[in-house]
Amino acid sequence: MTRCEDLTDRMPAVAHGLATWAAPDLAHLAACPVCAAAWRVVQAAPRIGDRVAAGLDTTRLADRVRSGLRAQRRAARWKRAGWLAGLAAAAGVALLLWQGGATRSSERARLASGYVLPLAELDGLGAVELEDVLESLDLPFGQGSGIEVPGLSDLDGAQLERLLHSLEG
Repeated sequence: MTRCEDLTDRMPAVAHGLATWAAPDLAHLAACPVCAAAWRVVQAAPRIGDRVAAGLDTTRLADRVRSGLRAQRRAARWKRAGWLAGLAAAAGVALLLWQGGATRSSERARLASGYVLPLAELDGLGAVELEDVLESLDLPFGQGSGIEVPGLSDLDGAQLERLLHSLEG
């Protein structure tokens, strides 16, 4: 640390009477115009602060601070109320969806019977193979009923072409 940095770091302590200048410090302050100017600023700062404080209307300032705090609290209440309203709306939607999904199984079966899902992959399967597919749907993924599923490298050109068409719809 240079001599100038050391002095400027100690200036506030000396200004508040917590430290004193030694003879070499005073000699440096007299010889260095930058440190001398910084010391004059540090010595003037308390007087400037006192003049600013004397010109403040503390009652008006306190009123402005209190009104700002009230406005912040009011805004926080509105924000909290908005979150609660959003949560209530989400709960209402979830309740409606849950009630709609809780239709009787016979009604669901009636609705599903009129809906046909075309799956080109299942068209060529026989009854036994379709039963195997249905059984494998109830098992966790990766645990089939012994049906070996080929990888893409196992398929020939025609099979890859059929797969591509089935994926495209």
